[in-house]
Amino acid sequence: MRSYLLFALVLCKAVLFTTLYGYAGIIRGRVTDAQGTALAYANVAVRTTATSTAANEQGDYQLKLPPGRYELVFQYVGYKPRIEAVQVAGGDTLTVLNVSLQTETYKVGEVLVRSTDRDPAYALVQHAIQWRRYHRSEIAAFSARTYIKAIIRLTDVPGKILGLIKTDPSLKPGVIYLSESVSELSFRQPGQIRERMISSRVSGSSKGFSFNRASGRSFNFYDNLIQSGFSERGFVSPIAQNAMLFYRYELVGTSTQDGRQIHKIRVTPRRRNDPAFTGFIYLVDGTWRIHSLELSLSKNSGIEYVESIRIAQQFAPAPGPSDVWVMQSQKVNLVGEGLGFKGNGSFNAILSNYRVTPTYPNRPDEKVVAAAPVAPEATPAPVGRETVADVKKQRPDLGAFLARCASKLSWPISSWSSKPARPGLSHWPKVK
Repeated sequence: MRSYLLFALVLCKAVLFTTLYGYAGIIRGRVTDAQGTALAYANVAVRTTATSTAANEQGDYQLKLPPGRYELVFQYVGYKPRIEAVQVAGGDTLTVLNVSLQTETYKVGEVLVRSTDRDPAYALVQHAIQWRRYHRSEIAAFSARTYIKAIIRLTDVPGKILGLIKTDPSLKPGVIYLSESVSELSFRQPGQIRERMISSRVSGSSKGFSFNRASGRSFNFYDNLIQSGFSERGFVSPIAQNAMLFYRYELVGTSTQDGRQIHKIRVTPRRRNDPAFTGFIYLVDGTWRIHSLELSLSKNSGIEYVESIRIAQQFAPAPGPSDVWVMQSQKVNLVGEGLGFKGNGSFNAILSNYRVTPTYPNRPDEKVVAAAPVAPEATPAPVGRETVADVKKQRPDLGAFLARCASKLSWPISSWSSKPARPGLSHWPKVK
C-alpha cells in the first residue's frame, strides 16, 4: 500500500512540475540607452530569485519563466538600474518588454573643505581598504551557471609580414575566433574551483574546441595584486592594502540606487609607469564593497602582447537573506597590434542561478569614535567631512571577529594574506 501511495505522490509532483515549467512563458526584448543604442551584455535579473540572464551583443535578451508576476531588474555599469513589473501568462506565450536605461547622475554634496584636506574620495577608499579582507572571504562556497562569449577580430592585415613574407590571401580583416559556452562553476574556500562544461559552440560548430573557461578569466579586485595574464608582474588593485602609494582618487559624485548610496570615484596612477589601473570604481556607502567598476590598463602600465585592456564588472546582492554580494558580469576588451596586424577581442562572462553559502553569520561593526564635546554656547560649526585619519580610527577589528568565527570554518584563517602589494613580484601569495 505504501508503495502505491509513494508512486502516486511522485506522479503528482511530476504532473505539477510539467504544469508549471512545461508551459512557461517567454519574455523577450531589447535593452538600449536613451538614444536607442544597444547596451551589449546588459544584466537582466528576476528580483528576489537566483534567475538572471544577459543581453547579447545587439542588446537583445530572453527569459523563460513559469506563469506569475515578476519584477525584472535591468542593470548596466554607469546607468541607472530600472525595475519593471511583468506578468507571465504561461502556455508558451510571448511577452515583449523593451527597456531604455538612463545615464546615472552623480552629485557631489556640499561639505566644509579645509585647505589641508584631500579629496573626500580618499576617506571613502580608506573604508573600502579596511573592509577588503572581509569582502574577499565573505563567501565560503558558491555555484553558478556561467555563459561566456569570446570573439577575436582582425581589423588590419599587412600585405607582407616584416616586409618579407607574403601574407596568405585568405587571411582578411574580420572575425577569426568566435566561441560561446555554458558551464557550471563551483567555488569553495580556500580557492578550490571546479568547472563543468555543459555546452560549447565555436564559429558555428557545436563540435569545435572552446578555450572559454570562467575559472581562469576572473579578476578579483579584493586581492592586493591582480594577475592579468599579459604581464609577468601583477597590477595593484585600487583598494589594495597600500593602494594610496600608487593611486590618486577623485570623487565624481554620489547617487542613490535601491536605497543605497553609490560613490563614483575616479582612479589614476600617481606615476606614469606605475602598475596601476585608470578608470572608475563604484563603492557602496556603509558596507564599503565594490558595486561595479570600469578600469583599464595601457602600455604605460607595463602590459605586454596587447596595447590596452579594459575591464568592467557588475555586482549585486546574492539570492537569499545573507548580506553578501556576487559578480553578475565581467567584460574584458583587448586591443593589440604586432607584425603589422591589428585587432581586438572581447571576453564577456555572465553568471546566474547562484547558490551561495556565506562564511560568517553576521557582519562585524566598525569602531565608534566619540565626537569631541561642544560647549552649549558655541555656534554650530559647518558640517565637515571625514579624513583618512578619521576613517582609520574606525577600522573594524577583523582579527577578533575572524577568530570568533574560526571554529565554524573548514579552512584556516591563517592562510589569508594581509600583506600589502609589492609591484615587480611575478605573483602574490595565494589563499591556501
